[in-house]
Amino acid sequence: MCGISVTILNDQPPVFPPPVSADTMTGPAFESDGPIVPHLLPRRGPDHMALHSMPIKGCASRTIHLAASVLHLRGSSICRQPVLLAGTTSALCWNGQVYHGLGVNGDLQHLNDTALVAGRLEQLEAEITASKHAFALALRDMFEEIEAEFAFAFYHSGFRTLYFGRDVFGRRSLLIRSSESSFSLASVDLTGNCQELDADGLYYVDAATASFAAPDSLTRIPWRTSLTTVNLAPTPSLPPPADPALFPPLTSIPSDQQQAIETLYGHLSESVRVRVLAHPPDSPNTDPPAPIAILFSGGLDCSILAALAHTHLPPEVPIDLINVAFANPRALSAKQSKSHQVVDPYLVPDRITARARLSELEAVYPMRHWRLLECNVPYARVEAERAHILRVMKPTNTVMDLSIALALWFAARQEGLDPATPRAKIVLSGLGADEQCGGYSRHRGAFDNVLKADPANVEGAWAALARELQVDVARIATRNLGRDDRIISDHGREVRLPFLDARVVGYLSTLPVHFKCDPRYAKGVGDKVILRVLAKYKLGLHSAAEEEKRAIQFGARSAKLEVGTGKDTGGMVVGRASIE
Repeated sequence: MCGISVTILNDQPPVFPPPVSADTMTGPAFESDGPIVPHLLPRRGPDHMALHSMPIKGCASRTIHLAASVLHLRGSSICRQPVLLAGTTSALCWNGQVYHGLGVNGDLQHLNDTALVAGRLEQLEAEITASKHAFALALRDMFEEIEAEFAFAFYHSGFRTLYFGRDVFGRRSLLIRSSESSFSLASVDLTGNCQELDADGLYYVDAATASFAAPDSLTRIPWRTSLTTVNLAPTPSLPPPADPALFPPLTSIPSDQQQAIETLYGHLSESVRVRVLAHPPDSPNTDPPAPIAILFSGGLDCSILAALAHTHLPPEVPIDLINVAFANPRALSAKQSKSHQVVDPYLVPDRITARARLSELEAVYPMRHWRLLECNVPYARVEAERAHILRVMKPTNTVMDLSIALALWFAARQEGLDPATPRAKIVLSGLGADEQCGGYSRHRGAFDNVLKADPANVEGAWAALARELQVDVARIATRNLGRDDRIISDHGREVRLPFLDARVVGYLSTLPVHFKCDPRYAKGVGDKVILRVLAKYKLGLHSAAEEEKRAIQFGARSAKLEVGTGKDTGGMVVGRASIE
């Protein structure tokens, strides 16, 4: 994982400090025509920081400046960035992980994927010489042949062209800003007034001749994918549930649905496998090894990830379950006024379920060392870090964005724990399960609303549910994954998203809607029914299978912290809400 930045300037060469390690870097990452946030880029990659400048060939008035910080996660040694391609002055800034393709195959630890991407780019430079557009098409083909979470920028010195983009689900942050005098890309908002780059294709800009402020200065090559096209086929007539409040016995589940559960289990297990094994080999002096952590509320999705991670990690490796809780003054005031007793400020809903789920994991998988890391966040710490977190999460800026960002930032920091506690560089998140498998209340609402209007229109109810799932799956790339990447990476940790593996998404999209979500059953049963049955019958997690959905900001109590904010809505812009 890396922090990357590329800036093209007209007659305004930035002042770069000498290359230094990220932890000792005190000067600005670069200076440009806008305000800067000097420390954000190296925080993402504490293992190495470098900067590289060069003139645009044949264009004396413009220079290009590339910067990258590196978090070492693959290979036996650090692959320093920006990567300068052999025999040219072309340069790559890569923030990503390749899990399949480019020769990775089964060697997830010892092969450095940054070096593999750079090597393939060297081949393409030699092979594609006709035009910058032809090179863009070849580059798109390369990215569509691999399974990877990525954002990248590649300057092709021969074509004097900057190519850049994010993967089709937008799992890595890349922000863009252009003005009359400059064009910039960065993992975080270094220059002010940046916007999230759409994850809808590969982009390129002519570094020598483009008028950066012009709307047509960028060329986009769309990704070609049907992964997010949900199966909208009419749902057949189904027998009514024997008891809507109870899980159907495995023997009563039709064979085609049982096969779908088995196939999904295989895809999801492989997705977890490549994400937990893609880390550097442990140092002989590392004791105990802790390569993997899971953002852990005790809910269904993170419990599935924990169980699957267990199946792939060596038995001596502990798995960290990170659980965060906030001392919420507003909630505590309300609770104490009712009970007239002192209450534990950190006994929030997610803490209760996390402890219960730890007991279940220990019972089902007793050979594993499970470490529940309880991160307690006093309100004073929120106040101390609020401005920084707002800066990191930009350009997102709503009350809901902040409440989620607070939970993720303090969880990734392992707030309140002994600094000597081993910290995994890799963090798994269950994000993406709700969108694909009907985990939100609006999915059930779409189904129920049709039946309320016409109880006989069962086919219409299923169709409405399928359309709602299609909306959510289609907009995964715009669901603030970039924000989450910026927040978690601010601590030099990388978030990985097994439910958004291309094979998992592609397979779930092909399934009939009632395989994934069956609102005829009660909450905690019918929503995400395919994952609940998988957890219960494949992984032995009977209690986790019945856990109802709860948003992180409410489970951790990071939302509406201050007295008087109870009526604030998530869509309000921070600064206009009552917290300010």
